Parts: sequence; structure tokens; C-alpha cells
Amino acid sequence: MIYPALLTFISFAVMLILIFFILPRFVTVFDELNVKLPATTKTLLAVSGFAREYTFLTAGSLLAVIGSVVFALRSKPGRRFTTRALLKIPIAGPLRSSLINARIFRLLGLLIESSVPLLEALELTRTAADNYLYTSLIGKMHSSVLNGRTMNEIMLTSGLIPPSIAQMVQTGEENGQVGRVMTMLADYLDDSNETKIGTLTTVMEPIILIFMGLIVGTLVTSLVLPMFDLSRISA
Repeated sequence: MIYPALLTFISFAVMLILIFFILPRFVTVFDELNVKLPATTKTLLAVSGFAREYTFLTAGSLLAVIGSVVFALRSKPGRRFTTRALLKIPIAGPLRSSLINARIFRLLGLLIESSVPLLEALELTRTAADNYLYTSLIGKMHSSVLNGRTMNEIMLTSGLIPPSIAQMVQTGEENGQVGRVMTMLADYLDDSNETKIGTLTTVMEPIILIFMGLIVGTLVTSLVLPMFDLSRISA
């Protein structure tokens, strides 16, 4: 994800440089030549002028908004909302769910194969889940085992574990090979996730490049169009 993140940073950096340093140089030129400006150019110049004139207000407002969002997301209701929302995002949501499943199965498999009692392994895994929905799921699995039932019953109705994986856990429970089955599932999910992440980053790179090109292209076009009008007037 480093390359997509770098492209995103560069696109915003270019936009800020154009707004704060390049656009102001054209304001004087356009005013002196009394050129009729397109709507996009007027909008950009207005944004640039406001940002430069009220730099501290703009920066303070931006920081206040970011701080409020961070504070809201870190609250208990915010974490629950974020957890549910992230899992519903197309493509990224199922991938995140699969990554969490792989971590949970890996930890459970290692603990059980290390002769840690199942109830204790579930309790340890729940504290390491770091996800509200999965913490609740593991808690239900713990209660199910404590009451003499199986884990796969909870997995099948949770909506967080694929049915095929839950059925494999059921097979492991019936054969007394829960730890081994969960380790095998973790290996399978890790391989699958690696492929998915590679595909996702490959798709993201051109999308970010296109987005960056649209931003820079819009800014540059907004500056060039008045020049063409000036050329026609001069001719």
C-alpha cells in the first residue's frame, strides 16, 4: 500500500502547491488584462484567495474537523459504526473480514495445538481480536462451548464466517482436530488474502493516477483557458 499512499499524498501536495503558490501569480495577470474567466477558474481563484487570506482560520477549521472526526470514531459508538461500515465496503470489506478471520484462526490454531484448553484459547483470542463484531462473535462461541455446544453453530449464523469455513471447523470438531484444521484454514486464508491484496493494489494504482491526473488537469486547464481567450482577443 506504500505506492498508492505515496501517489495520493503527491496529488494532494500538487493541489496545495497550485492553490497557494501558482494560482496567486495568475490573479494579477488576469486582473490587469481584464480577461473573462471561466467558472472553474473563478472558483479556483476564490478558493485560493480565501485560503491565503484566512490561512490560520482555514488550517484551524480543518484541524478542528479532523480532530472531531477522530474523537467521534474513537468513541465506543464510533468504533462500532466504523467496524460495521468498513466491513460493508465493496471489495475492501470482504478482504478486511478475511484478514481478521485468518488472524483469529491462526491464533486459535496455535493455542489449541499448544495444548491450551479451548475455553481459555477462545478467551485469549477474544482479547486479541481488536474488532467489535468479532469480539462479540468469539464471546458467543465461548458461551456455546461452555454450554456443551459447538463453535460452528455460532459461525454459521454469524454472517462473518463463510459457510464453507464453518463446515470445515465442524469437521475438525467432530474429529477432534480443531487446532490442526484452524491452522490449515489460516494458511489457506493467508495465501488467498495475499493474492487479493496484490490484485487490489494493482487496480488501485491506475485509479489513483487517473484521479491525480484529473485534479492536476482541471487546475491547469482552468489556468490555460483564459490564455486562449486572450490570444483570440489579441488576434
